[in-house]
Amino acid sequence: MTQHTQGTWTVDPTDCTKVSIKGETIANCDRGLHYPVHADPVAKANARLIAQAPELLEAFEWCAEVYGRRWPECSSIRAIIRKARGQ
Repeated sequence: MTQHTQGTWTVDPTDCTKVSIKGETIANCDRGLHYPVHADPVAKANARLIAQAPELLEAFEWCAEVYGRRWPECSSIRAIIRKARGQ
């Protein structure tokens, strides 16, 4: 069961260090540095990665379901899924 905020996570177009859903901020990657809002490359990269988290989780769940029984190497994928679910 998915417990994270549902919806399409996007990097906020007005502040590239924030991740939002329909204008509501769900994550702020501002590192507290004195950069102009669009100049911190690490904060921007963090926001992009966080925005893709739901899709990455979905892809990992699919991979574990389809290939997990055939390839024992998928145990690391299952471990990541458990961590993302807080298990």
